[in-house]
Amino acid sequence: GNHDDVPPNCDDVLAICCIILGIAAAVLVGTGIAYLSSQEHYDPFYSVAIESASGLDVLAPDLTLDPEFNLTLRITSQNHQDACAKAGMYVEVSYRCVILAASPATSEQLCAKPPKAREAHFLARGPGVRLPGYIMDNLMADVRNGVHAFDVVLRRSDDRYDNIRVESCGGRRAGGNTAAALETRCQGMHLCPDQDHRRSLLKSPTKHVSGQSIIM
Repeated sequence: GNHDDVPPNCDDVLAICCIILGIAAAVLVGTGIAYLSSQEHYDPFYSVAIESASGLDVLAPDLTLDPEFNLTLRITSQNHQDACAKAGMYVEVSYRCVILAASPATSEQLCAKPPKAREAHFLARGPGVRLPGYIMDNLMADVRNGVHAFDVVLRRSDDRYDNIRVESCGGRRAGGNTAAALETRCQGMHLCPDQDHRRSLLKSPTKHVSGQSIIM
């Protein structure tokens, strides 16, 4: 005989709705995670080359040096987002933990738009640097032999702190294959002690220096 139509069970309808909603929620969550992952911030890829150096082999009458370093800083994005170095960044050059020179600080942030890199040229000077005799002898020998003797550190000062270490670039030589140096990431181990960066205890010599001498 004919069977009466059986109305759908409310529990079955509810279960189907829950499954549909669950699938939709999973899709939305997965899409959100993928988007956030794609937007994840990465620190810029920094690299530095010492294009040239002068004043390392000429002693003043008071037995001091006036070294100058021409450096190129390259900033590269590690993903598809802009990579920016904050304003107040400067380059410090040292030899065996003795600071030889520092550049003026940048007056604005430097940004690289992927896939291109951004390069900025810095001039680091160190007027009247006095070195112990044995370090002076070693320095001149290393310069003559083209040793990667100069430690380059990227630092930054802001409204609260001075001399914040951003990245250590390890040992670099003056001149030579600068293209290779710019392909070598700054992620060296910093072996020299940092100065206290609290503004109340230390005044940075590079703070409030105009960045106009920095060539973009």
